[in-house]
Amino acid sequence: MDTQTAARLVAEHSQAVYRLAYVRTGSREDAEDIVQETFLRLVRAEPELLDSAHQRAWLLRVAGVVLLLKAIFQQPVKWENFLPAVGAFVLAAGLGWIF
Repeated sequence: MDTQTAARLVAEHSQAVYRLAYVRTGSREDAEDIVQETFLRLVRAEPELLDSAHQRAWLLRVAGVVLLLKAIFQQPVKWENFLPAVGAFVLAAGLGWIF
């Protein structure tokens, strides 16, 4: 993808991607990171997009995936939520001696 095409797509669609990211994250900095990652994926993937509506749909879908990945990998793990399941597994497996 050439620089002019990428710049045009950023100019046309970055506000929509930013609004989606900001509504989902509530953070200006996180929303800006999501926008940057979304357009970086666009440049790397170089998808064949037919028109402006297709471009916008592709970008918003990718932004949604980036948001989902951010939520999955940056969410702190609360181990107390896993302890009942671990305890049940240990008892079912006959490993009660661990406790």
